[in-house]
Amino acid sequence: MTADSGPSRNHDGSARWTEVAVAVVFRQGPVGVELLIGRRHKDAIRGGLYEFPGGKIEPGEAPARAALREVEEEVGLGGDVVVGGPTALVISAHSDPELARERSVRLHAFLVEVRRDAEPRALGSGELRWIRVDELSNFEWPKANAAINDAIRGAFGGDAEQ
Repeated sequence: MTADSGPSRNHDGSARWTEVAVAVVFRQGPVGVELLIGRRHKDAIRGGLYEFPGGKIEPGEAPARAALREVEEEVGLGGDVVVGGPTALVISAHSDPELARERSVRLHAFLVEVRRDAEPRALGSGELRWIRVDELSNFEWPKANAAINDAIRGAFGGDAEQ
C-alpha cells in the first residue's frame, strides 16, 4: 500500500477515505495479455488522464462486487463475458491536498478477465483502448495508480506474454 500525505480527517480526527473499487479488465489478445484502459473526460477530476474502470464503493457493498458493478456501468461488460475474477490485486492509498473533494482515496484493485471477443463501450470515459502491459508507462495516470500499475507488472511480467 502506498500513501502520500495522508488522508483528510473527520471532525473526530479519524481518517476519511473515499473507498474506490478498480477493475483491471484484461483479455488474452493475439500478442498476449491486453488491458482495457479509459481516458477520463476533460471536465472530470484528473481529466484527460488514463484509468481503469472503477468507482466509489457503496455503503455495505463488498469491494469485489463493486468492481464488477463498475465494469458493467462504465464499459458495458456484464457477467456473460467475465471468465475470471475478480481477484484481489492491490490496495493503493493516496492523498492529494490540492483537491477539494475526494482528497484521500483508497483504491481496491481487482483483476477481471473477460473473453477475447468482449466489446466494451465507453460509457464512463472519453475513450477506451486495449494496451499491452509493457505500454502502461506510455500513458499519463493519476498518481494513485502507480501502485496498481506496479502490481500489474508484477502479476503479468513486463511483457505479459503468457
